[in-house]
Amino acid sequence: MTDGITYHHETLATYEVDQAYRERLIAKYEIDCRPSFRVHTTDWVQEADNREELKQIIDDAALCGLDYTLEILPF
Repeated sequence: MTDGITYHHETLATYEVDQAYRERLIAKYEIDCRPSFRVHTTDWVQEADNREELKQIIDDAALCGLDYTLEILPF
């Protein structure tokens, strides 16, 4: 049987391992899910992950009569 201090240290170590794993997952998700394009209008800014989404955003801007600027984001 473990005493209170040993249990505390084991619990803290487990928590730190879980936090490190969670941070790695979040970082991987952010890298994998980074958008490729950003469309700027006078009213809004929207990001697109692929060319289909980009086309839809540009079509929406044109339908609203807005001028837009396309920014291609680095990978």
